[in-house]
Amino acid sequence: LLSYLTVYYIHLSSHHLLTVLRLEAIFSLLFFIIVLSDQIWYDDIPPIPPSISSMLSMERHTYSEQGYSFRHEAILILKNKKFHYFTIICGAYQGVISGWTGVLSVIFGPNYLGFSETYVALIGVSTILAIILSGVIFGVINDALHKRMKIMMIILLFTSGVFLTLFTIIINGGEVDFIATNDTSQWIAIIFSVCGIFANAGTYGLSYEGAVELIYPSREVFAGTILCIYFNLFSSIFILLNNWLDPLYMNWIVAGIQIIACILLLFYNQEYRRLDYDDAH
Repeated sequence: LLSYLTVYYIHLSSHHLLTVLRLEAIFSLLFFIIVLSDQIWYDDIPPIPPSISSMLSMERHTYSEQGYSFRHEAILILKNKKFHYFTIICGAYQGVISGWTGVLSVIFGPNYLGFSETYVALIGVSTILAIILSGVIFGVINDALHKRMKIMMIILLFTSGVFLTLFTIIINGGEVDFIATNDTSQWIAIIFSVCGIFANAGTYGLSYEGAVELIYPSREVFAGTILCIYFNLFSSIFILLNNWLDPLYMNWIVAGIQIIACILLLFYNQEYRRLDYDDAH
């Protein structure tokens, strides 16, 4: 969010790209210091476990003689095919749409759709705000529904796919010159893209929770690490494709992978190892 606000400020004040890079470097350094300070001065383990399953997991990691070493857990997770099936699906659709948001300036910019730089910066800010709100909203809904992660993810991905498909049809089906000069078409395109990203972002927390459930009682850091690896892998591939493919094809890839992921999740059976343990005790 800060980076997009910075870019918006730069566009308004006609500064140079170097200023953007300097400010983003300062923000990155600031957050790194905050995280490092947290790791140094505060204990990672809460004095009171938030749940029975958390207490059991902490006890197993405390006593090395029980065989729950870091290496042992890593080997078990590498052999967990169901876990990798789930995390590859999540890493794919999340990484692709993340890479797509990174090249939105190309799609919406003056060289393609003809949006002004100020419009492009506002789209970036709206996108980040949509991601933040969506994660919080659907995280609360997930806690309230209890053990409905899979159906929620399927519904959200299908919704995201529909909005992004409509966005792609508007962008790819109409004349670029008409869209560039028609305010109504521009706003419809923006609304559809932000709504698609909003629905997609609602699955981020769910995918992490689902991955943690699949590897319990192993350390949660494994779930986050593997998800990040797949996420960045697919995001990098998509961004590289931008060098060879026209934005027309990139838009269809983003919309299509949401539907593909939705279908693949239909063949996936979510396990609730951690929640089942809490419910049983």
